[in-house]
Amino acid sequence: ILHCSREKIVLILIHEVSFNVKLQKIQPFFHTLYKRMKGLKIILKQFKPTKKRVMELALGDQKNHMNLRLKILDLNLILI
Repeated sequence: ILHCSREKIVLILIHEVSFNVKLQKIQPFFHTLYKRMKGLKIILKQFKPTKKRVMELALGDQKNHMNLRLKILDLNLILI
């Protein structure tokens, strides 16, 4: 992680998700790591009637940033 920070490499680790009962939301398994990195924000959503699952990634800081929206399928992710 430190090497990636020094070299300006965007590191994305996506692993399991879990439901946080206290916050009533789904969180990535590495959510505390993402908070410390301060360059990656992951938002996971599931729409009730259609069961459509979407992951939104916001990469970078205020000057250099990129937003991606991905549809989560059983075997892969699709950029939407």
